[in-house]
Amino acid sequence: MPRRALEVCGYSITRVVTSTDITPLGTDSAPNCAAVAWPTVAVSSYIARLRRFVGHDLLLIPAVATLIHDDAGNLLLVRQSDNGKWATVGGAIDPGEGPVEAAVREAKEETGLDVGIEQLLGVVGGGKEFEITYPNGDRVAYISTVYTAHVISGEMQTDGDEITEVRWFAAQELATAELNAFARSLLARFDYKLTP
Repeated sequence: MPRRALEVCGYSITRVVTSTDITPLGTDSAPNCAAVAWPTVAVSSYIARLRRFVGHDLLLIPAVATLIHDDAGNLLLVRQSDNGKWATVGGAIDPGEGPVEAAVREAKEETGLDVGIEQLLGVVGGGKEFEITYPNGDRVAYISTVYTAHVISGEMQTDGDEITEVRWFAAQELATAELNAFARSLLARFDYKLTP
């Protein structure tokens, strides 16, 4: 069944989008949305719909973070396209999706790998250390369900959009890795050694 386009602030959105996937509908279709700036990273149509009402104000968003380890204990991280920093695998939970499903989906989308969830480590977020302001000014605070996982199958590859690189990090490399603030806070919360 084809998806219906969602019209938000004078734009037609038909899937998870980046700024290049948005089709202008004309300036008369949304006179009150002149201040909306579209992100350079993917955003779901659900969040785009919320942004129509709250603009750049802070949103609390349920999310997942998946700490994927290999047999040697290395941690898989992804380099984000919007800031060039390393991050844990994960993202927002879509409407109608459970946290485990979201963790598996995000791992596949961001790394090309199929993963098996091992255990629930905990839930983090909501505080300032888990708040992110995106380049377009959108503010979010993720409440992340954190899992450990292992690779079942697949070939490591980026999504070509949000992620520019996927790489294994040994424990001793984490202290010097250019991690985003969210990943640094999350890993510190679960006792990863982040200082040399």
